Amino acid sequence: VPLEYLTAASMVVLAAADLMRLPGAVVAAAAGVAVVLHVARCLRWRGWRTAGEPLLWTLHLGYLWFIAALALRALAELVPLVPRDAWIHAFTVGALGLTMTGLMTRVVLRHTGRALLVGAWMILAFAAMFAAALLRLSVPLAGAGAWAITASAALWAVAFLLYLLRYGLLLLRPSLPRAGAAP
Repeated sequence: VPLEYLTAASMVVLAAADLMRLPGAVVAAAAGVAVVLHVARCLRWRGWRTAGEPLLWTLHLGYLWFIAALALRALAELVPLVPRDAWIHAFTVGALGLTMTGLMTRVVLRHTGRALLVGAWMILAFAAMFAAALLRLSVPLAGAGAWAITASAALWAVAFLLYLLRYGLLLLRPSLPRAGAAP
């Protein structure tokens, strides 16, 4: 069975175990299997080779945050010091935030006929989103105070504001003709 099917199946099993409120050890085992499968999948992509391509490394970082979220989900069931809600912050701010900003950037460039290249603004936006995820996770894991939540929210907003400032007008203008497209 291809790895992609196994990773998808592992997520269904984890969701089912969680929804059925199975014992913590079962949920932890399901999350642990999902982590192992997703790590194997991630390694096949060779993300380290994307260092020079921000539109790619951002997606790889988002996927690593997803794996971290699954690992935190497993640990929360096994280690009392890991709060149950820690995984959701790694998923929503880290995985979802980085993946959204990366994909939104790629889509706006592609659909407006621009080259798939990003400048300093979007690299700064990606870094802000990454920092937002670290700060948000520092609250349940390291006991950081409300300041960390506020700073995380501000960095999240900065990332999307930078995106809007950089690409908002492009979305309001006509697209450039795509290379090879018929007139």
